[in-house]
Amino acid sequence: MCDDYDEVMITTKDNKTAVLISEEEYSAMKETMYLLSSKANRDRLNEAVDQIESLKFSKKNIEI
Repeated sequence: MCDDYDEVMITTKDNKTAVLISEEEYSAMKETMYLLSSKANRDRLNEAVDQIESLKFSKKNIEI
Protein backbone atom coordinates (compact mmCIF):
# COMPACT_ATOMS: atom_id res chain seq x y z
CA MET A 1 0.00 0.00 0.00
CA CYS A 2 2.67 2.54 0.93
CA ASP A 3 4.77 2.04 -2.19
CA ASP A 4 2.07 2.31 -4.84
CA TYR A 5 -0.37 4.75 -3.20
CA ASP A 6 -3.27 2.32 -3.13
CA GLU A 7 -6.01 2.92 -0.67
CA VAL A 8 -7.78 0.25 1.33
CA MET A 9 -11.52 0.51 1.96
CA ILE A 10 -12.58 -0.76 5.38
CA THR A 11 -16.28 -1.45 5.87
CA THR A 12 -17.75 -2.01 9.31
CA LYS A 13 -20.58 -4.37 10.19
CA ASP A 14 -23.06 -1.47 9.96
CA ASN A 15 -21.84 -0.50 6.45
CA LYS A 16 -19.82 2.55 7.50
CA THR A 17 -16.69 2.90 5.43
CA ALA A 18 -13.23 4.24 6.25
CA VAL A 19 -10.26 4.63 3.92
CA LEU A 20 -6.72 3.62 4.84
CA ILE A 21 -3.98 5.53 2.98
CA SER A 22 -0.25 5.99 3.42
CA GLU A 23 1.05 8.70 5.73
CA GLU A 24 2.73 10.37 2.73
CA GLU A 25 -0.56 10.53 0.83
CA TYR A 26 -2.36 11.84 3.93
CA SER A 27 0.27 14.57 4.40
CA ALA A 28 -0.06 15.59 0.76
CA MET A 29 -3.83 15.84 1.11
CA LYS A 30 -3.52 17.94 4.28
CA GLU A 31 -1.02 20.26 2.57
CA THR A 32 -3.37 20.70 -0.40
CA MET A 33 -6.28 21.45 1.91
CA TYR A 34 -4.16 24.01 3.77
CA LEU A 35 -3.01 25.71 0.56
CA LEU A 36 -6.58 25.92 -0.74
CA SER A 37 -8.11 27.05 2.57
CA SER A 38 -7.36 30.73 1.93
CA LYS A 39 -9.33 32.43 -0.86
CA ALA A 40 -6.38 34.70 -1.66
CA ASN A 41 -4.00 31.74 -1.94
CA ARG A 42 -6.55 29.74 -3.97
CA ASP A 43 -6.89 32.67 -6.39
CA ARG A 44 -3.11 33.01 -6.77
CA LEU A 45 -2.69 29.29 -7.39
CA ASN A 46 -5.52 29.26 -9.95
CA GLU A 47 -3.98 32.27 -11.70
CA ALA A 48 -0.60 30.52 -11.83
CA VAL A 49 -2.19 27.37 -13.29
CA ASP A 50 -4.02 29.48 -15.89
CA GLN A 51 -0.76 31.20 -16.86
CA ILE A 52 1.06 27.90 -17.24
CA GLU A 53 -1.77 26.36 -19.25
CA SER A 54 -1.87 29.37 -21.59
CA LEU A 55 1.96 29.44 -21.77
CA LYS A 56 1.96 33.01 -20.42
CA PHE A 57 4.58 32.78 -17.74
CA SER A 58 8.09 34.08 -17.31
CA LYS A 59 11.20 32.40 -16.00
CA LYS A 60 13.18 34.22 -13.32
CA ASN A 61 16.54 33.25 -11.87
CA ILE A 62 16.92 33.80 -8.16
CA GLU A 63 20.36 34.02 -6.64
CA ILE A 64 20.71 32.31 -3.29
